[in-house]
Amino acid sequence: MKKILLTLSMAAMCATTVSAQRANEKTKNDCPRFYLGVSTGLENPSGLLGVNVELPFDAVSIGSGVGLSSWGAKAYLEGRYYLNPCNRGLAFGLGASHSTGLSDFVLKGAETNIGKQDITMDLNPVTNVYFSTYYYFNLGKSGRNRFHLQGGYSARLTEDIYTMKSAFYFNANGERAMKMLAPGGLILALGFSFGL
Repeated sequence: MKKILLTLSMAAMCATTVSAQRANEKTKNDCPRFYLGVSTGLENPSGLLGVNVELPFDAVSIGSGVGLSSWGAKAYLEGRYYLNPCNRGLAFGLGASHSTGLSDFVLKGAETNIGKQDITMDLNPVTNVYFSTYYYFNLGKSGRNRFHLQGGYSARLTEDIYTMKSAFYFNANGERAMKMLAPGGLILALGFSFGL
């Protein structure tokens, strides 16, 4: 009787192990091979409204995107590391973004050396590096689509963020305001992506 129980126990353990391995293989094989999405937010790597693509490789992925920002067009390239399978749950990203800037930008009522004036300037191209933490949620019955929240920090690499075309120059408050408006700083964003 002991031999029969031992044999049945061993068979059950083997069946459970094989079943778990097949479930893991199935989950890995069912994961999307490509993501296409949209995102928005404060200092979002692809701008105020951007289109994103992501190519996953197990626990890591490469992502890129383009969009529109308050500093012209914006693009980014990023690597991400996921803690959970199928590119879900908590992830960490490191990347670089580039804003193209704007020519002949008019800032109305800017604080200058002679009071409030309308100023014409060029917003110069700006490059940033950033670190982000993401959290991805499943959306839909198939589990292939995702919603994400993003938080992080973007550091500006560019020193000269604008070129004045007017005869005026900013006072200390105006200068501070321009540095706050330029790309860089706290990242708070959200997005949605379709798994293909």
